[in-house]
Amino acid sequence: SHCMSCGARLGIIDLFPILSYVLLRGRCRHCGHSYSPRYAFVELLTGLLLVGSAWAFGGSVYALLVFIVSCCLLVIFFIDLDHMIIPDELAIAIMLIGVGVNAYNLLWHGAGGLQPGEPAQGWPVTHALAYTQEIAGANKTAFLPSSLIGICLGGGVFMFVSWVFERVYGKPVLGYGDVKLAGAMGALFGPGWLFAAWFVVS
Repeated sequence: SHCMSCGARLGIIDLFPILSYVLLRGRCRHCGHSYSPRYAFVELLTGLLLVGSAWAFGGSVYALLVFIVSCCLLVIFFIDLDHMIIPDELAIAIMLIGVGVNAYNLLWHGAGGLQPGEPAQGWPVTHALAYTQEIAGANKTAFLPSSLIGICLGGGVFMFVSWVFERVYGKPVLGYGDVKLAGAMGALFGPGWLFAAWFVVS
């Protein structure tokens, strides 16, 4: 880490962003040039996310995953704000966490989901969707992981919207980063998140 103005390498005391920002009044200790309060603000938000994850879910692996996903979304927000891009690595990381948690829930709780009265330990709430069809006089049921359906539905809907708006306005309106992030949200929360988000926005 170094000062973006004079290039001086930051010392240990400078690596406490909130404390150093307050004590140095938002200026470099070496050259006195001011720097953005965003550094301290992001550190404060990250600390609050950590405390919130631990408070809500205790000292568990699930709390750690919630914190990691929250940090990814925080970074995505500021990168998208500055550069209008969403890094593929962050969207894919969120997607893999969603698929991983869903796979764990399916292996641990089965395709039927949690037992009645058992507290939920992870997302998606519905671990799998059942598809039943009568074949040769017998009912055959297939269970489809909700994370994979969520990826297809979330990413597919946003890709379709992007395609329609590009045809209407003659230029791209939604980037493929948005499509991948929508798929990642589908991996986390299953196919129902899209309808829930639409209901909240409406």
